[in-house]
Parts: sequence; C-alpha cells; structure tokens
Amino acid sequence: MRRDEGQFFDDDLMNAIRGSFACVESDPYCGKRIYLENAGGALKLKSVVEVVSELTALPDNAGRDNPASQETDAIIASGTEDVRTFLGARSGTIALGESTTSNVFKVLGSIIHYVPGDNVVTTNLDHPATFDATRILAERLRKQWRVAQLCREAGIVKPEAILEQIDTNTVVLALIHSSNILGTSNDVKTIIAEARKLKPDLYVLVDGAQRAPHQLVNVEELGCDVYLASSYKTFSKIGASVVYLSQRAADQSDGVVIWLPFTVRWAAVIQFSGACLDCYGGARAS
Repeated sequence: MRRDEGQFFDDDLMNAIRGSFACVESDPYCGKRIYLENAGGALKLKSVVEVVSELTALPDNAGRDNPASQETDAIIASGTEDVRTFLGARSGTIALGESTTSNVFKVLGSIIHYVPGDNVVTTNLDHPATFDATRILAERLRKQWRVAQLCREAGIVKPEAILEQIDTNTVVLALIHSSNILGTSNDVKTIIAEARKLKPDLYVLVDGAQRAPHQLVNVEELGCDVYLASSYKTFSKIGASVVYLSQRAADQSDGVVIWLPFTVRWAAVIQFSGACLDCYGGARAS
C-alpha cells in the first residue's frame, strides 16, 4: 500500500519495527490488546530491556576499582553523551532523576528559592508536573503565581499571552513544549527570545516530555535553561528522567537534582530511531 493510502512503511519494515518492541500485541495481565495508554507509559525496545537486565544483574556500583564497575562508569559516560546528542546540548550539564515531575520540583524549587524576583509564570496548557509545581512552589516561597491562558481556537499558548505575564521581577517561566492532550506545540523558541527582551536574565524551564520522543530538540537553539524528557516515553525504562541544565541553572541547582548512573544505553534508542528514519527516507526516495 502506498503512503498516500494510509501506510507509511511497507509490510517488511513495519514488521521489523514491531518486532523491536516488547509487549506490542499483548501483555501477561491484559492478554491481547492494543496499547493506547500514552499518558501512563509507552512500549519499550527489547534492546533496552536486555541491557537493563544485564546491568541490573551486576553486583557492582559505579566508581569502584574493578572491571564491572569500570564498565558501568564507561556506560554512564557514554549515556551522558548520548543524551547530549538527543537534546542537542553542546554545553551545560546532563543529569538524571526519578521522573520528570520529580526533576521539575527539584530544579524549580532551587531556582525560585535563590533567584531574586517576586513572581513565577506558567500556562494553563501545562502538564500538572509543571503547572502544579509552579503553583505549590510559588505559594510556599511567597511568590506571585501568574498563569498565561490557552488560546482555545489554536490549542496553544500564544507568545503574547505569556509576554503579558512577564516583567523585570519574574523569577522563572515554566512551560511545556508540546501537549500530550492536544498534540499541539508551543513556539518555545520565539517565546523565550521575546521574553528575554523584557527580562534578559530570565530563567526558562521547558517540559519536553511530550516533545522529545517525536521531534528533534536542540536546547542551544531554544535558549532554555532547563529542558526535561522522560525515558519511558522514548522507548526506554520507567523510573528515569533526563534533564538538561544550562551552566547557571546547574549552579543554582547544585546538590538538588539526583545524580544517578545511566543504566540505560540511550544509544540503543537513538540507533533504532536512526535506522527507522534511514529506511523511511530510502522508501520515500524510491
């Protein structure tokens, strides 16, 4: 079937893609089913499951003077570089925490606590991880909580709606890149650039958990201080979230983010995605 008839890949490529994932058509608890629970999970690559099993079986921690520990250290270093590639991060720091929600609270809590200012800005399109974190932390740290409103017709938050909320006393702007409810994307690059005209040293946190698995991300081009992505939404394991921190955000967040070893080879995810794109590109060219 041709692409214009509703099929992006030929049967052989589609079977190869489906064969790369665990529990595609069924699981031990539901039996046969179609997995559509995107808000609570995602299919996992078999290669990720294999690597996690292999490394979890090791009795050794990182940072020890033995071969298994040294290999773990090498995987951590490799995983860090893989995430840099994934997020387009040539500078700053890459860290790992238990979840995007957890990382949002930790990083925002540090920024709002230490950076001078009297208000925090978010949007009502945001995931509860960001929306509730800004509300709770603003209240706890006695900052004004400002919420830019969604444009219902467009399904996004327009730049001007956010700019109306920002002034020279804004501590941080926190917003999502893409919505997991509507599937829409905010013009984050424009929003950040225009917001910094109002306050040049404004801190900006972007929740990219819904964006990173579906579109290329370049944090350097966006100009954000913090960018978050979830491994479980990127064909990988539950219980880990990656966070990019600009150098100044890392300085503010020192000791706040949990620095855990990268026990998942992000290269497996990146290589799989690259292989699919190469095949798709070849199919389109032909």
